[in-house]
Order: sequence, then C-alpha cells, then structure tokens
Amino acid sequence: VARGRETTDFRLHHLERGLEELSAEERSLILRYYGGEPRERISERRRLAEDLGIRANHLRIRAFRIRAKLEGWIRRHADVEGAPA
Repeated sequence: VARGRETTDFRLHHLERGLEELSAEERSLILRYYGGEPRERISERRRLAEDLGIRANHLRIRAFRIRAKLEGWIRRHADVEGAPA
C-alpha cells in the first residue's frame, strides 16, 4: 500500500509541475476539458468550445495536443528524477 501511495504522490507531483509549464491558456483549457463530474463533461465541453469560438472537434484536437505535450514533459522529467520502484 505504501509503494502505491508513493507512486501516486510521485505522479501527482509531476502532473502539477507539468501543468505549471503550460501556458495559462493551455492550462485553463485542459483543466476545464478534463475537470468536473463525468456526467457534466459533455455539456461543459460544449460550453468550452462555444467560449473559445471553435467546433467541438477542434476542441478535442487541442485537448489531445496539450495532453500529449503534458505527458511528454512528465515522462522526460520523471525519467530524469527516477520513478519510485
């Protein structure tokens, strides 16, 4: 159990640091895109697309690219710092 908690803390730390590396616009978009209750995500994503003046498909593409950028940053830095065993 302790090892699982350590791994979770490590991942959360790197996620938070990675989010700080995003631009304010990217961070806001990704947090709104993935945030909230699962049953409310569809309507929230629709509102987000409307707020940005883009189609839902373009929003999905943007979110995918930001997530890929974030995952890459996390992978690079986690490898350097060494993930817990």
